[in-house]
Amino acid sequence: MTAECAAHEGTPATGSCTRCGRFACDACLDGRRPGWCSACANRPGARLEVSGRAKVVLFLSVVGVMLPPLALVGWWLGRSTQPLEADEPLLRGARWLQWTALVLWGLGGVLWFGQR
Repeated sequence: MTAECAAHEGTPATGSCTRCGRFACDACLDGRRPGWCSACANRPGARLEVSGRAKVVLFLSVVGVMLPPLALVGWWLGRSTQPLEADEPLLRGARWLQWTALVLWGLGGVLWFGQR
């Protein structure tokens, strides 16, 4: 099985972009910037690394599994700003952790107080 171009479905990839890592075909690899796909060449100033705020949100979400108020703080921080493109996968995982922590703590509370 060969990799397909990220922009052209069904077209086999001939390489990958050295900047973003997406698979690209010959038409997508940009001649202006060797090794870059045309999408990266059209927006060279865009950040591809994860922002510090997104890292804080993920940290608070992980710690929030043990301390639910921190999960709420992480949720608030994650929603209070417009995320960068590179932040989206990290924030999606953080949201999953936040909701999981809150649901599990809520279920634990119901079970704990329901036994009394």
